[in-house]
Amino acid sequence: MRGIVRRYIRLLLVFSLAVFCLAGCGGQKGDRAKDLNLKRAGQVPYGGNIITVGFIQNGNESDWREANSQNFKAVFSEEKGYHFIYVNGNSSQERQIKAMYDLIAQGVDYIILNPVARDGWEDVLEEAKENKIPVIISGGSVSADESLFACRVGADFEKEGVNACKAIEIFLEGKELEDEPVKIALIEGLEGSPSATGRTGGIEKEAAAHDNWQITVRERGDFTQGGGRDAMERILESGAEFQVLIAENDNMMFGAMAAMDQRGVSYGADKGVITVSFEAVRDAFKKMQKKQLVISVESSPLLARNCEETILAIDKKKEYKKVIYTQEMVFFYDEANIHIDSRTY
Repeated sequence: MRGIVRRYIRLLLVFSLAVFCLAGCGGQKGDRAKDLNLKRAGQVPYGGNIITVGFIQNGNESDWREANSQNFKAVFSEEKGYHFIYVNGNSSQERQIKAMYDLIAQGVDYIILNPVARDGWEDVLEEAKENKIPVIISGGSVSADESLFACRVGADFEKEGVNACKAIEIFLEGKELEDEPVKIALIEGLEGSPSATGRTGGIEKEAAAHDNWQITVRERGDFTQGGGRDAMERILESGAEFQVLIAENDNMMFGAMAAMDQRGVSYGADKGVITVSFEAVRDAFKKMQKKQLVISVESSPLLARNCEETILAIDKKKEYKKVIYTQEMVFFYDEANIHIDSRTY
């Protein structure tokens, strides 16, 4: 019965793609790019079919982020006709905004932004639009009016939070614990970030829908392994009761596990704290193989190809999708052996 329920839920967890909309402006910038002296990336190639793409990454705080960066570097290669400018935002919105103004001044053809925060992008997006530079929002999301950017590629983070809780339901039912009180400790990501805001919202929504569920304690781990360990140490020092630990990415969970190991706290599929995290990186599958991690909710970093498809559509003045949600799954510990060899990150 559990297998049937799980397969049904699995089908519900696959995201649908958004509706089509008309393409915006794009293409080469001609003489605007000819003589510009780039401050951080060297001279922009001029002429031919070269497309100059500026990519402003969020940071490099996790395994997911590294896989995401490598994916973009591989897709937007020189061999394929791209001049790719990579900027590491170092988890700073101020740095990202400055980089975006710099790319606009350089006259790049397209900008791909993986935003640190949802709010505060209106002015620089207006500047890009005035300069006819299409901006693609990748990974995260922004609160700015959608007319200011060409497309958004990434996950529905609130739905990821909801999916995590539905997976917890399945696990509890399998243990015949669904009617018992469920006290949750939550380690949140970087404050104000789209993924943390969305995942927290989904978790809170589902927890409130259960009379016997309660988030008893929460701390921030800023999406880093060290931050997750520090957050877990604060949770344990607080004395708060919890049977379920949710960390909003895998790296924070790895840090939390180290803190629980040091304190002698048992966790995993067979006993102790039920562990749930997000992103489903390869090391998470190794933890699931050992039954240390019970559930990991996939959030794919492989977004570059969808961004490239949008750029090529804009360049050829064809229709493209305004929103592209990635297809993602939820993985349980007892399925790790099946899927681990297929993980590329």
